[in-house]
Amino acid sequence: MGNSITHQMRERNAEFTYQLQMQLNPAFRSQEHAGFSFRMVDQRNMYRVETNRYKTSLVKWVNGTRTVLKEVNFPIANQTPYAFKVKASGDRIQINANGVPIIDVRDSSFANAGMYGPYSTTSGTTFKGLTVLTLPDRSQVENAVLIDDPVIYDVNYRDAENDPRINDLTEWRYQHVNPNKFLNAGDGKNGLSSIHNKTVRTPYRSFDRTGEYRVTYITWDDPHPNYRYPSNVFAEYRKQSEPHSETLIVHRRPIALFSLSVSENGTVIWNDSSYDPDRWLSPTNYSREQTGINYQTTRGIVDRRYKYIAPDGSVAFGKLTRPTQTGTYTVSMTVMDEYGAWSDWYDQTIDIVRTLPNRPPTVTLTFPNGSQNNPSFVDTVTPTIRWNQNDPDPDTTFAAFQIIIRNENGSVFHDTGILPQGTTATSNSWVVTRELALGSKYQVQVRVSDGIEWSNWSNIGWMITNRPPTAVMTHPTGTQANPTMVNTLRPTLTWRQTDPDPGTIFRHYQL
Repeated sequence: MGNSITHQMRERNAEFTYQLQMQLNPAFRSQEHAGFSFRMVDQRNMYRVETNRYKTSLVKWVNGTRTVLKEVNFPIANQTPYAFKVKASGDRIQINANGVPIIDVRDSSFANAGMYGPYSTTSGTTFKGLTVLTLPDRSQVENAVLIDDPVIYDVNYRDAENDPRINDLTEWRYQHVNPNKFLNAGDGKNGLSSIHNKTVRTPYRSFDRTGEYRVTYITWDDPHPNYRYPSNVFAEYRKQSEPHSETLIVHRRPIALFSLSVSENGTVIWNDSSYDPDRWLSPTNYSREQTGINYQTTRGIVDRRYKYIAPDGSVAFGKLTRPTQTGTYTVSMTVMDEYGAWSDWYDQTIDIVRTLPNRPPTVTLTFPNGSQNNPSFVDTVTPTIRWNQNDPDPDTTFAAFQIIIRNENGSVFHDTGILPQGTTATSNSWVVTRELALGSKYQVQVRVSDGIEWSNWSNIGWMITNRPPTAVMTHPTGTQANPTMVNTLRPTLTWRQTDPDPGTIFRHYQL
């Protein structure tokens, strides 16, 4: 399958760019190729971009068996560099060569794998300029899916007698209860769905119209181990489950759109016209549904992420406003809608002839704010860390943050790595994703980036998790050898209870 270098970091949704140059000679066979592996499970299971003398292919390897997902004619010249870009987001895989889209397919075989690396089956191949950009997950909200995208059903079945279910009698019922929930974007995705009021044995894997659906699931148990369905000997003892219904939102992906210009003072001006076609189509045609979001002013966009490639080829995560190099920048943005779905990245270029100084941001940890001797108390093992962030330069979009949590002796308990922000807000927060130990002290620090420079690490804040209470019996107080005497068959039992943590409410007891 070729020699490869596998990167042990895992990038499930990511954009990979690399430059490939191959040495061709008369002995070079068309079967010899080089390229890039990604979403690797191991050396036998992966996706791979394969380039030979004549073609570029997107290939899927499953247990060592090769399947071509798509192949295009793309001849390469001897000792000539070619720039490839591979975007893997959700089930969609896109490949560009020298800035031209050549492959765009959907496949979800290895959606949860993430190792990557270049490979070659021939000598004389050169790889340069590998960059990796982590992409946001496509959808984050439960029971919300993108139009025409594959739907994953999470089905739970329980039976009091542990009888198995009868899959052949399972029913899935579909009702398109609100086909007009979203605006008509003119793409043929509005109106009543073709699956409205349909009942099927196998669930639909995609939806053809936007809106709100009610999906109902019903199944039967199979009570006798010796007379399983389709035998009817014990058919009268089979029981149907109670119908279980879920509301499903089917919506469009938002659209990132912007233009750039340079102001008189040298800063980059953004004209952001991104929108969610479900919620905004023009200044007068926007959704008026009462959800707490002003769709006229937000255009249905609730979050943004930025990146840019500087003239020297370096990649930065943040909003370009104060360029520090002259030359051509490639600037990108992706936007998120209210259901947690991200748009495709939208790219623009801008030529810079004047640079500006950039000053680093500052950050102050606001919670936890305790000391080692008097730590902040947290009543959960996944507390929320909070901080304030500022930048002396105007119009800063804070690009990223990093949090380190150490235990009392200073060993690192959890390092978030670099996480995106994409906000102009001067305060932010993050919920701890790894459970802390009960009754333990931890120290926390945070740093933030404006996309060019990092702040210093913040002040240290200490916190302590919940500690167990103590109880002491005050009546009876005797021992087995010398018990306390009582003169009633229903004595009153008393105890004293204390807790080292503040504000404790004692909720339960057991004797």
